[in-house]
Amino acid sequence: MNFERHKPTQTSLEELFELIRKGENEYLDFKHRIDDARKIAKTLSAFANTHGGILLIGVKDNGKIIGVESDEEIFVLDAAANYYARPKIPYSIRLWQVKDKIVVEALIQKSNLAPHFVKNEKNTWCAYARVGDKNIALESIIIHIMKASKQKSTYKLQYGHDEYTVLSVINNKKNVYFSQITELTLLPHNKIINILTTLILLKVVSYTLTENGAVFTINEKFDFEEYNRNRKRF
Repeated sequence: MNFERHKPTQTSLEELFELIRKGENEYLDFKHRIDDARKIAKTLSAFANTHGGILLIGVKDNGKIIGVESDEEIFVLDAAANYYARPKIPYSIRLWQVKDKIVVEALIQKSNLAPHFVKNEKNTWCAYARVGDKNIALESIIIHIMKASKQKSTYKLQYGHDEYTVLSVINNKKNVYFSQITELTLLPHNKIINILTTLILLKVVSYTLTENGAVFTINEKFDFEEYNRNRKRF
């Protein structure tokens, strides 16, 4: 953890106020206080696993600055990042003095160590992503893709029946959830995960995270009809 006690100028305070005026979003979360390291670890995980973000502590959901006791918040942040997260989540802290109130700013970068997992209330390790202003549990397919993207493996487009079946469903549906692919292809869960992972790493298919799960779609540059013609030659 990097720590900085910030002596604000009028200009830097305006930057803080402008940040608060934007409201909670994919990159910004407000907490009026934090006292549960397990819960705050979800937010840290979500930012680290997605695009990074800022957590402002001592700010209510409506943007009102109420301040906090900084030592307690720093202790909870440290526990969240280092004891309730696996692997540990790097972050840095700045303390803002706004008149007689302290605001704690925790900056979480997009992590090269992702996915980061958090032990939830059931003592199960889950990974999270930031979607809008919410922290969403990642599906096993997305975790598998994130892990596979770090491996130095070579992937090749396959023309088998199972690959064609998965691609056909995505092509016909345009935007489809993993559960729909499973239901429509009747293929084993792990088989679909492996096929989708290969297609995504080859940039044949892409996905978008939503509150209801990842949505898969064929990339515009991929010609499904040409793929089908080539498949028939094998």
